[in-house]
Order: sequence, then C-alpha cells, then structure tokens
Amino acid sequence: MAVLPLFLALPASADTWLFYWYLVGSNLESEGGAASADLQELLNAKLSKDVKVYIQTGGAKEWANRQVKASKSQRFLVDSDGLHEIYSGRAVDMGATESFRDFIEFGKKNFRADHRVLIFWDHGSGPTGGVGYDEQHNFNFLSFNKINKALTDVYGGPKKVFDIIGFDACLMSSVDSLFFTSLWGDYMVASQELEPGNGWEYTGFMSDLSRNTSMSPRKLGELIVDSYHRGCEEAGSEEAATLALTDARHSAAFLGSLQELGGSMIMDLTEAETQDELVSSLTRIDRKADSAERFGDSSDSSEVIDVGQFISSLCSGGGHQEECSAVRKAYSDVVLYNKTGDASEGTGLSLYYPVSKDEEKFGAVLENGYFPSPFMVIAGILTGSIDDEMIDAIMNETYKLNEYYS
Repeated sequence: MAVLPLFLALPASADTWLFYWYLVGSNLESEGGAASADLQELLNAKLSKDVKVYIQTGGAKEWANRQVKASKSQRFLVDSDGLHEIYSGRAVDMGATESFRDFIEFGKKNFRADHRVLIFWDHGSGPTGGVGYDEQHNFNFLSFNKINKALTDVYGGPKKVFDIIGFDACLMSSVDSLFFTSLWGDYMVASQELEPGNGWEYTGFMSDLSRNTSMSPRKLGELIVDSYHRGCEEAGSEEAATLALTDARHSAAFLGSLQELGGSMIMDLTEAETQDELVSSLTRIDRKADSAERFGDSSDSSEVIDVGQFISSLCSGGGHQEECSAVRKAYSDVVLYNKTGDASEGTGLSLYYPVSKDEEKFGAVLENGYFPSPFMVIAGILTGSIDDEMIDAIMNETYKLNEYYS
C-alpha cells in the first residue's frame, strides 16, 4: 500500500474541501459504464489545489475504464494534478459494514480539510433497503444501520463530521435519510424519485467550487442540484428528475413535529370504540396517503410517498391544528432548495408508507434502520405485521427521541 503525502500546511485563510466518494459500480457500471462516465466528469473539472476527492471503487464485475479493476478494491485521490491510485488490495464486499468503515477510517487518518462531503454512488432503494448494491457479492448493500455502525466505530459516536452527505442514487431523499444525516452531517442532497442513468453532473459543481472555495456548504448543495438538472436536460431525462437540498442542522423541529402529528393520529385510533371505527380511521389515513405522489417503479412499489403532500392531506380535515401548524412550518424550514421536472410535484422529502401492505417490506424497514415515529406503528397495523410488544418498542424509541428533540 502506498499513501501520498496529502494536505500539507496551508495558509490560515484557505478553505480546503475533501470529498469522500464511495463508488459502488454494480451493474450500472458493468452494463452501461455509468460510474466510469461520472468519474470522467470529475476528471474533466478543473480542480483547485484546495479541492480533493478521495474515492473507493468496487462492486462491479467489470469497469469501462483502464484505471479501475474489478478484481481489486482500489482507492484513488483526484486533485489538481489528476487521478492517483493510493491503495490497491483484494476486492471487498462494498455492502459490508467493515468495507465502508475501513474507507472512512483511512480517510480520517490520511486527509485533513476544512470541509468534508460524503457521497454515496450506486443504486438506492430508500427506506426499504439502502444504497450501494455490490453485484460481486450477491448485491449486498449498505443499510442505514450499517452506515451508522461504521461511522460510530470510527468517530466514537454521532457527531457533525460532514458538511454535506449526498446520495447520487435513487429514492434516497426520505425522512429516514434525513434522520441519519442529522446524526453525522449538516446538509443532505438526494432524490425522491428514481435517478436517470446520467446521475449527478460532476464537472459543473466541482469546477464552480474550485473557482470559489470560500462558498458555503449550502451554496455548494444548491449548485449540485442545479448542475444535476442541467445535466438531465442535456441528456433528455429531466422530465421526472428530482433533487433536493435539505437542512439536517434544523431537522429536529421537523422530525419532532412529525412525531407529534403521528402521535395525534395514534390517539385517534385508540379512541375508536369498535373494530368498524378503527377500520374507518385507518381507511381515512390510507386515503390521505393515496393522494400523495408515489415514487419509484409502479410495478415494484418502493413504498415511499411525498411527505409534504401527505402532511397537507392529513391536515386538510380541520383537526389537530396545533400539530399541523408546527409540522408545516418546520417542513418549509428544512427543505431549502428543491427542483423537479415537469412529471413530478415532489416537495423534497419522502416518507415510508406501506402502499402495497407488504409485510416483508415493513420488516426490511425495521431491520435496515428507520426514523422512529408513530407512523411506523400505523404502517405495522396496516400491514398486519405488528404486535403489542413491537408497538411498545417503537413508541418507546419515539418518546426517547421526542424528549431529545424537545
């Protein structure tokens, strides 16, 4: 293993940026060269000496460039002088906690910067799965629980390590993603909808940052959103494109008020005096959810709906005005910048909701990591896959988190 001397002493006024790019090629690379295309976009950018990108590659059976080898786990540094291989070893399972942990730990030990950005690249499946599906290891992936475990192993507990956590992947702009991001970062950039094959447009925002390294992380997040939509327009894939910048620093007010609204829904259910009244109350919630935009392939429901639209629908009946007012205000504060194509009216964040009433998908959300809220209890009731013990466990997590937010 060879490690380059990195980030030598810089003037006190310099703003340095380090990007951690976890590049899981999967079949997006082996069948279409999508990861190589984005890597080339990065190489086409004119990077400042103060902007560096640390990359780990893997997870694809073959790569469409000469530098990356499918049989190896490689790490690269991209700086103003180009692409440098800084580590090469045996191929690892990119969906394993240990692989991601080692990537983060290596970066922590070897690089320093004023600003850090973490980007996950590959397939994403939102709350019912995760991100980074390694086709060489049975499409194993990183769940929120795995990511959180790896970062905790390296940093010893949740702390604001990254200015931005970004997902260049499908369906990852969810309440659960925001909850995870709030533990480790200040901002999140992610898409509610399936991302087209062109993905993020790296040349544009990396060049813009290099011309002005003193820009704020929020401004960089806005540039990522803008460059993505420009890239989609150039590729003819802009119609269904969505990308949003959300503020994880101030997510507590939104997540806490969402819990309060969900709690009021639970109270409505507990006040039902007969089974028919309970079914009627659940049906009303179901209809409200049905009015919200769904994301993903309709033939294989991803189980995510637009949370802003769902909130508006839940609050349209005149009840729970205090909770509704709080969550609407908090939501408008947390979604900072959101752009969609003509085919979507997404408001920036999605919420897991059991559209298909699939018990296995509900179980997957519980297993992979989720935002504890009364809406998870409602989801469990709707799928018929929750018992009193599980309800108590979810509500206990919710109460503890709500006390923290308060």
